[in-house]
Amino acid sequence: MLVSGATTAVRANDAAGDNLSPGQIFKKAQENYASLASYSDEGKIVATMNDTTTTTTFTIRLARTNFYQIEWEQTIESSYSTNNAEAQGVWSSGAGNFLEMGRGPQNEESRDIALAKATEISGGAAGTTS
Repeated sequence: MLVSGATTAVRANDAAGDNLSPGQIFKKAQENYASLASYSDEGKIVATMNDTTTTTTFTIRLARTNFYQIEWEQTIESSYSTNNAEAQGVWSSGAGNFLEMGRGPQNEESRDIALAKATEISGGAAGTTS
């Protein structure tokens, strides 16, 4: 399983000889994150159970403030058949939180609800951490 997400790394040479405390390193990472205007990523999750392999490819686009878009496509392969699902997604353009599962966009109550539903059907591609 491959999980991809936004991370901020503080490398030893960034400090150029400074002996930063863990708190200072954490603060520097927060400042770097706060300075981002946008973030994008893509990835693939492969899960195999018995003779069935589910491959989920996804793209993530985040922008400040409260703008996000996560899209994914799943392929389910077994020794008997291969099924490709239509692209699905969850997003907000500032006017609501929408989830598309092949039945037209559904406006969800909140970002948390939209992402929770998307996480379940996307094989974890839309998963979040607090």
